[in-house]
Amino acid sequence: MLVSVVRVAVAVLLQVWLTAACYVRTFGRTPKRPGTLLISNHAHDLDGIAVPSRLVLEAPLFGRHRFVASRRLFEPGFLTTRFPSLTPWISRLDMSSFFRAMGALPLENEPLYRPIASYAHEIRLHFGNRTVGEVFSENVAEALSVSSDTAIDEIWSPPKIRKAQTPIGPTALREPFRSELRRALRRDVEAQLAAIVQELKSGCIVYLTPEGRLTRDGRLCRFREAFERLVREASACHLAAIAYDPFARRRLSVYVRFVPLPPDADPAVALRCARPVTVGQLLADWLADRPSSPFTGEEAARAVLERLSALPKSAFIVPELCRNPNRVVLRALAAMTARGFLVRRSGMFARSEIRTDRRFPHVTDIWAYQRNAFRETLDALTALSATP
Repeated sequence: MLVSVVRVAVAVLLQVWLTAACYVRTFGRTPKRPGTLLISNHAHDLDGIAVPSRLVLEAPLFGRHRFVASRRLFEPGFLTTRFPSLTPWISRLDMSSFFRAMGALPLENEPLYRPIASYAHEIRLHFGNRTVGEVFSENVAEALSVSSDTAIDEIWSPPKIRKAQTPIGPTALREPFRSELRRALRRDVEAQLAAIVQELKSGCIVYLTPEGRLTRDGRLCRFREAFERLVREASACHLAAIAYDPFARRRLSVYVRFVPLPPDADPAVALRCARPVTVGQLLADWLADRPSSPFTGEEAARAVLERLSALPKSAFIVPELCRNPNRVVLRALAAMTARGFLVRRSGMFARSEIRTDRRFPHVTDIWAYQRNAFRETLDALTALSATP
């Protein structure tokens, strides 16, 4: 009971923070059937806050939920990649016990190419505090700016942990460590999958992102092979289709839509179809064909309306865009200008040279990211509507 109360308290705090930092809208209801597998597209780190906290709050004390997360989350030093300003205080912090108590389950999503710190953590667990030269090739010592006789425990010192997040392949490990970790990887992944299956069979609702990594271009990544096994073991499958819109307003807009997976539907296709259509997607799609041409707000509104009218009837358009598209477009143009994505001169708008958004550090072109998400949804809906 105490653990449940703590989980609810954490979920409340996360929801308060999320709604203060972002504009959040949720559609549909979370699954209630025991043993359901809930999946979402993996577009942002906020996926892991928006969906789990909503699950907990809709069944606060008696709901049984588990949340599958990258194994990196259970390793010391990982949080420095998300909160770099706190590195001096959290470089050695191990939050694995807390995350497990909150219902998180680890799953290896980077079986071959992962951070130096991740390999070092596993070496330290199995073989003790060896030296960098014993464990890794010379290139790793150079990447860390340390000598070969430095103990791997020093990797988690504040000056080194940032460099220790550099991804490497298993060939950077010396023998016998390489072979030992390869064998351990097979055992660990099988044990992790077995633990998830056991939670499903015991009646827990399990949430995961089957892509296993963030999309960098707005399109869904290929689902991991292990996902098919979990679907077979689940009593039902539910979708949380997520769309992020950095253009709709100054705050990041987050739209989460919960829907059951239709019978016999392909989960990846169903996620693409269920993803909300936003004003930022439509503007990015229109402006992709006119990267430097100036335009008026009226022209932008007409372009958005044309795309809305051409969407298949099964498309889910965010309600605010349906109610008052002109107002939503003008607000988006103002927000895009304020953030520097657009420049405004003499009542006309034009795209600036800015292509990145600090809220999406993994994305190199936020314009293409938004357009790709829309085009992928449109293509999936069009193909589905053409199916007899």
